[in-house]
Amino acid sequence: MTSTPRGIPSPPMGSGHFTANNLKRACYIIQMRFQLDTRKDLGPIKNQYAVPSIDSNCYGVDYEGYNDEVQQYAMLFGGPGGNCGE
Repeated sequence: MTSTPRGIPSPPMGSGHFTANNLKRACYIIQMRFQLDTRKDLGPIKNQYAVPSIDSNCYGVDYEGYNDEVQQYAMLFGGPGGNCGE
């Protein structure tokens, strides 16, 4: 999350690059897990969790789902920021 006063350009988020579905360029989270109160771990299911509406000129987020045994569940995020509106 980024935050600035009104009228001030928003800062970069993550790596400062748009996601472009590229783990080598964008900031990312891998091996995502949620833990139930029963202590059972679950990976997120694509489209199960809402991604808040964001200004696509400033930031992006892409949920990759399950990639492989090493990365498991992955999400990419970031962007250059700038004049993102109110």
